[in-house]
Amino acid sequence: MGRLEKQRRIAEAAEAVFHEKGYDGATVRLIAARAGVATGTIFQFAPDKRSLLLLIFGRTLELLAERAFATLDRRASLVDQFLHIFRKRYGFFHDDIDLARRVVGELAAFPRVEPKDPGSPFAQYLASRAATRAKIATIVAELQRAGRVDHAIDPQDITDMAVAILTTEIREWLTAPRPSVAVGLKRLRKMLALALSGVAREGNYRYERT
Repeated sequence: MGRLEKQRRIAEAAEAVFHEKGYDGATVRLIAARAGVATGTIFQFAPDKRSLLLLIFGRTLELLAERAFATLDRRASLVDQFLHIFRKRYGFFHDDIDLARRVVGELAAFPRVEPKDPGSPFAQYLASRAATRAKIATIVAELQRAGRVDHAIDPQDITDMAVAILTTEIREWLTAPRPSVAVGLKRLRKMLALALSGVAREGNYRYERT
């Protein structure tokens, strides 16, 4: 069994065990048994349970992003394109709210430093996140060339703003007793539209592209 196949089986086994047992009830031994590998093999890919959670989280979000980009309507407004890219994340989190809350909490706990091991789950997550943001920035740049978005603004800044809004909104959404996907997406659309339309009518809020 090759390394990539082992990683795939471990990720799938970890996802199944986390959903069945919850984060606290899942153990490396259970995950190894489900994957058909030795317990020590797990630690070749993830040093602890938190890293395993990030491994499956990053893997799933990468797949969701690929599907979203493949079905994106480039004629739609920027807000609608953002909503299309982010929509499936709400559905993914809604499938297991308790695990989603744990994922978001654990992500916030990871140190914001460059990981030493490029093959670690955290490094893979950062690489996947950077690739997704680069694709979003490309979409923004296309709209700028078409004259539909202000070309004076760095497309990466627009992307970072949208992702920051998404991150904040998902965290807030997950605090609800019974998070609704429809309600979450409606709120996300509202905040994205507000940010993209702007609110300043006085004061010196001039954007500076650096």
